[in-house]
Amino acid sequence: MKIAATPHAFCAHIFASMLLLSSCGGGSSSEGDLTDDDCTPTTNLSTTLQTEVDINGNVSLVPVSNNTVSGCGSSTESDGTIELTDSITTRFKSSEDFDVTTRLPSQGALIHNEYTMTAHFFLLRRLMGSVGRTRFFMDQDTGMRGAYIAAFRDKILEGESDGFLIRASKDKTVDAKRRLIQDSHEVISNYAGTSFQKMSVKEKGEVINKMLIERLEKPLSFPQSPEKWIQHPLATMAESEKMIAAITEMDRYTPEHQANLYKKASLHAVDRFFMQIRRAVTCFERPFGSGTSGRRIWYGYSPYNPDRYTQLGDIYRVYYNYCKVNEKGKTPAMLLRLAKGPVDLEKIIYLDKYIKAKS
Repeated sequence: MKIAATPHAFCAHIFASMLLLSSCGGGSSSEGDLTDDDCTPTTNLSTTLQTEVDINGNVSLVPVSNNTVSGCGSSTESDGTIELTDSITTRFKSSEDFDVTTRLPSQGALIHNEYTMTAHFFLLRRLMGSVGRTRFFMDQDTGMRGAYIAAFRDKILEGESDGFLIRASKDKTVDAKRRLIQDSHEVISNYAGTSFQKMSVKEKGEVINKMLIERLEKPLSFPQSPEKWIQHPLATMAESEKMIAAITEMDRYTPEHQANLYKKASLHAVDRFFMQIRRAVTCFERPFGSGTSGRRIWYGYSPYNPDRYTQLGDIYRVYYNYCKVNEKGKTPAMLLRLAKGPVDLEKIIYLDKYIKAKS
């Protein structure tokens, strides 16, 4: 069981902007001379900035553009430059254009997920400043790899932090997952020369480690992914067809140590927490589509005020960390020695009463 933390929006952001202008003036047409008022030049800007962060913390933005410029009074030179006149009217086509159907939030600000994710990793780096070695098992969310490397760059270079990406099939049916589990048991049994069910937990771990050591010598590659992937020999209901890729240097470890790290890699604890908070707090439920409404997405559980997310998230975080016990009767706070026992809900809700009684 792990402490769950909510991200706080703090960190400096580096914004890169690209500007392409066109203008009116100076041109002529068979219909007569055109003035600045007769033409409406437009610029369609479609730009993708791909952020790349290497192990040394160097950030590079690689633009992939599909830009078109139309209008009058602008001329393109042989070297590709655009000559502009005094009158400039520019319109950008982007995902952040606003019209009568869209507007900015009336309260607060709408922050891109990548910015919040980066802030969260820098917060973790600050909170874990005195922690020795850290290991991160991460989903393939956009920007998570770069955010981790940027925040823990010094620890990674010192060999004090390791990062892994995990991918697993989540759209399999229950029957398909059970077949994958059975197949993985048969593969392990054939490798060990004995039945999977007859092996002890220790023996299963040793066999899986040996299989992982062999697979480290022949990693798998996927299109659009620079990492080398290793398939976990054991399939589970939570993570069938699980594959792991290291994004930090692993050569400093022995093959046995590397195999042990790959064997431990899992996102099950995080997925379980997400599932619990979605079931316990309705506003965190995923929006869903209805067949009677043409599969349109329904956001009926979403609050109008986004502050409710942080408020309800903080309440559940306190309950999860200090009140909710595991199968051994321990809370996450007890496991981290932040509390001696489970805390009663009454003591949290009526905190002032107990503080006064104690004083």
